[in-house]
Amino acid sequence: MNSLILNLFIIGCFQLISFILSEKCPIKRCSSVDDDYNLPDKQCIFYHQDANQVDYFEIDHTKCSSNEICQNTLNINQNSTCTFRQGTALDRSPCISSDNCYSNICKDNKCEGLGEGVSCLINSQCKVGLFCNSTGVEFERKCVKQAEKDSYCKNDLQCKNNYGCNMLTKSCVPYLSLPDDSPIYTGDTANTLLCESRFARNGVCASTYLLSNDECGTDQVDCDYSYKINDKNITFKMPCECSPIDPVKKYCRMPSTHTQYKEFVKSLKQWFIGKVNNEHTITRFNYPKELRERELSTVEYPKFRGADACLLKFYSSAKILQVFGFIGVLFLLIVVYV
Repeated sequence: MNSLILNLFIIGCFQLISFILSEKCPIKRCSSVDDDYNLPDKQCIFYHQDANQVDYFEIDHTKCSSNEICQNTLNINQNSTCTFRQGTALDRSPCISSDNCYSNICKDNKCEGLGEGVSCLINSQCKVGLFCNSTGVEFERKCVKQAEKDSYCKNDLQCKNNYGCNMLTKSCVPYLSLPDDSPIYTGDTANTLLCESRFARNGVCASTYLLSNDECGTDQVDCDYSYKINDKNITFKMPCECSPIDPVKKYCRMPSTHTQYKEFVKSLKQWFIGKVNNEHTITRFNYPKELRERELSTVEYPKFRGADACLLKFYSSAKILQVFGFIGVLFLLIVVYV
């Protein structure tokens, strides 16, 4: 009996591995690549399958105008059409009427955020340089100045735009400043942007090395990496990820020691010590288009290797609203009652 159960278990494991290895990657491409899928007006994503059950996404981000957004449906196998952008204007943003603005104040065709000491509900209502904070009185919140370096914080939005909140010390720390081996919070709000390497593993900032080829073999499921803690080499695995242009090819994520990765981090650091403080607290991660494209092609390397240029433009465009969102969109919705 025990032998039968063991045999069934082994067979099940082989079937599971076979399923994983045979899984086909979805293809993502510009609609102009194939005239058969030239998308109609206001449709920015068209989803279909071929005879081999390979998922295809035909993308055209140019279908949406400047006041429209394209909901990213690439993870849920659905079509997407352009939808009107409503009520999403922050302080200093163009507006036509007050209901275009989070603050409900439109002056001289520009939104005016709520000033310091004014009652608020969410961060997006406040002026640049401020955030919406609890006063300590139940249900009372007011716009206050963002915190300086080493000041107390509970999340990034409470710190000045070039600082993040170190959840271990509850203090504002410059982005990309913590060296390898520095302890960092590893919960749901882990902030690897505080690390010089922009990567953390097992509670410490770390520089990673790829031990395998960046292109996964036919039977390969995981990629092998290493990093050091106190001069001790530690290995770990990360799954191979789909290519955007081939249903069977998969690649490894780029390690933080790769030249391209280090150049991207260098450019990112320039952003955080430069123009970022002109941004609203919730748009600190709305990088310039070129930097955003570099981030995608580096941090999400497998997903964009060999991809059509429009795929990068689609993901980096301000016209896109993702179903599961980038961190900037998530921050837009944060309301912390403390």
